[in-house]
Amino acid sequence: MQTPATTIPHLIAAGFYALSDPLIISMLELLRQQELCVCDLCKALGVNQSKLSFHLKTLKETALVHTRQEGRWIY
Repeated sequence: MQTPATTIPHLIAAGFYALSDPLIISMLELLRQQELCVCDLCKALGVNQSKLSFHLKTLKETALVHTRQEGRWIY
């Protein structure tokens, strides 16, 4: 069982690891400007949906982005 004392350092380390990827930094910059769905991010960054979804999962797990669902779309 993880305690807050062990969980917080792991979250911080995961956040720094996520920020070490230039693609993730580009994603964050676009998302900082406006809310986008995965398909819009794919077009803007020129990457496939699989790769982008993997990185978005990392950002969500490290609480660097938050999502919301609107119908079929997740923003």
